[in-house]
Amino acid sequence: MRLNKDDEVVYERIFTEKDLKDYATIANFWGKHHEIPNDKGEYLLQGLLTASLTNKIGGDYDILMYKMEFDFLKKAYTGRKLKCVNIVDNLINKGGKNFIDIISDVYDENGDHLLHGFLRGILLD
Repeated sequence: MRLNKDDEVVYERIFTEKDLKDYATIANFWGKHHEIPNDKGEYLLQGLLTASLTNKIGGDYDILMYKMEFDFLKKAYTGRKLKCVNIVDNLINKGGKNFIDIISDVYDENGDHLLHGFLRGILLD
């Protein structure tokens, strides 16, 4: 499937405590603020684990990302459904390569805007 300007690609996921701990182990990224649950039993997700949802489009559409900018607006927690909305902002061919710009926003199940991102990559297909 080919992406076009203004296409919207949406992903949803619930990160679990296991996901958080697996990421912390793999990335060697530990912090007390990720190890102690809040009063609802939820754990604070690592920012880059949350942001990984924005980059799923790269794997699904064979895009080599070379620039990613993120504004982390609110905290994300385990057990909550996260929704990532990616919108193709621009597509351009330069020198035989197809470049893509993507605006990416992540929301939680309450509608809170957690992350705003900008992705730039090269379509490899």
